[in-house]
Amino acid sequence: MAVNKPDSNKKWHQQWWGIIVLIGIVIIFISGAAFVFFLVKEIQAQTQVYLAQYQQVQAGDIDLAPTASFPRELIETSDDPSLGPVNAPVVIVEFADFQCPYCKQAQPVLKRIVEAYPLQVKIIYRDLPNTLGHPQAFNAALAGECADEQGQFWAYHDLIYTNQDNLTEDLFKTLAWQSGLNQEQFDQCFDQKKYQNEVMNDLVEGSTKYFVNATPTLFINGQKFIGSISFENLKNQIDKILQNTND
Repeated sequence: MAVNKPDSNKKWHQQWWGIIVLIGIVIIFISGAAFVFFLVKEIQAQTQVYLAQYQQVQAGDIDLAPTASFPRELIETSDDPSLGPVNAPVVIVEFADFQCPYCKQAQPVLKRIVEAYPLQVKIIYRDLPNTLGHPQAFNAALAGECADEQGQFWAYHDLIYTNQDNLTEDLFKTLAWQSGLNQEQFDQCFDQKKYQNEVMNDLVEGSTKYFVNATPTLFINGQKFIGSISFENLKNQIDKILQNTND
């Protein structure tokens, strides 16, 4: 009596183990697509809130006010650009977008704060580019990371905001030259999108973990603040923290 033997000539995807592999690949693909879809929808939804809050801030309806509180060790990263003493008692984490006009308005205020509290305040900059509303925001964030690689983030940061209305990929490279950066190193870093994962990490964390839906959003010693940023109201918040620290 003849015994039927398995067809060893079958192609891998026709064999039982091949079919399982294909099913696994399909599941992974569908899961990845679902995640991307969720992320895009989440950003779109937050952008609507984003714009509504912008209008309130512009009208002066929202003053700088605390909302949620988060563990400082999660928000106060060590691999993002910072300004001020390492062990400052007050740490301000700014989630910002280089094409956001309100972020541009906040920069002189934050600089005044650092000058007024040279030993007490440190600022950490984290990226939250609005990729739907600001077409060059993500590229600007990448360019800022490439400048930070050469230790010139803050000078480059200021130039981006100065030229906020004219941002292009060519301009990012011109600003690198104006900042005195190594042009070849910068161009290679920018063209290869070397810090894409770094920017995406800030964007995803800010949006989904800390519920940042408007820029600039500040976290002062882990306390989330939204609203109009003026020197006076920011100074008041810092003074309260320093007073409680000294008591």
